Amino acid sequence: MKRSLTLRLITLTLALLFLFLIACTDSDDSDDYYIFVPYNPTPFDGNGAAPRLPLLSWQCSHPEEYPLYYEVYMGLEEDGILHNLAEDLPHAYYQMTDTLEAGTAYIWRVIAWDSLGNTSMNQLWHFTTADTPI
Repeated sequence: MKRSLTLRLITLTLALLFLFLIACTDSDDSDDYYIFVPYNPTPFDGNGAAPRLPLLSWQCSHPEEYPLYYEVYMGLEEDGILHNLAEDLPHAYYQMTDTLEAGTAYIWRVIAWDSLGNTSMNQLWHFTTADTPI
C-alpha cells in the first residue's frame, strides 16, 4: 500500500513537471521579445536648468537588435496632460522646434516599438527650464 502511494506521488509529480515545462516553452516560435525600457534621458530626469529649446534624447535597445521606432510625448507637470510631439522616429532623439516657457516644469515620455508590435515606455521624466532668456 505504501509503495503504491509512493509510485502514484512520483507519477503525479512527474506529470505536473511535464505540464509545467510545456506551459513555459514558446510553442508558436514567434519573435515576441521585450523591448528594453527607454533610459538615460537628456535633459536628465529632475534637471532644474534645462535649455528652453532642448534636444530630447534617450537610449533604448531591442534584445535581438531589431530596428526601433519612437513616439515622444510631453506636457506641463502642473496639469499632467501629455501631448504627442513626434511619432515614427527612427532615432532616439527629438529636437524641440518651439521654445519652452522659462522656469516651467515639464514631463515627458517615450514609447518605443518594433515592427512586430512589441512596445515599451519609460516612467515619466521631469525637467524644469532655466529662468534665463534664450
